[in-house]
Amino acid sequence: MTKYVSIVVLVIAFIFVTACSQKAPQKSLRVGFNTWPGYEFIYLVRMKGLYKKHGLDVKLVELNVLGDVRPAFERRQIDIMASTMVEMLIAAENTGHPLRLIAVSDASNGSDMLLTRKNIQAVSQLKGKKLVWKEPQLMC
Repeated sequence: MTKYVSIVVLVIAFIFVTACSQKAPQKSLRVGFNTWPGYEFIYLVRMKGLYKKHGLDVKLVELNVLGDVRPAFERRQIDIMASTMVEMLIAAENTGHPLRLIAVSDASNGSDMLLTRKNIQAVSQLKGKKLVWKEPQLMC
């Protein structure tokens, strides 16, 4: 369900960005991103035909690594970057232009990690064990 919420938010954001533009509309809206599983919804929206359904001409620009996304945005090779908050802040600093955050597809309260019992001291000790995913709980 979370992925569908992200898709809807992204489509609405694209409509907002293109509808509120003060300059003549571009031929394509170029969306740049690196190959991270969390960005698969960008392809899903295209596969479902939602870009075209909403009158958007979207060109997906897949870049090799996260470090390539921000420079491409700063050089105006892409119009939207799917990136981390840190990269967005650096882009704002480097370009001197105020940027708009239009969608958040994932949140972290620190770094990603694997929690284990005290007797497991190394990843190699997990061989043959069953891993169980537990949804993290936000602590506000």
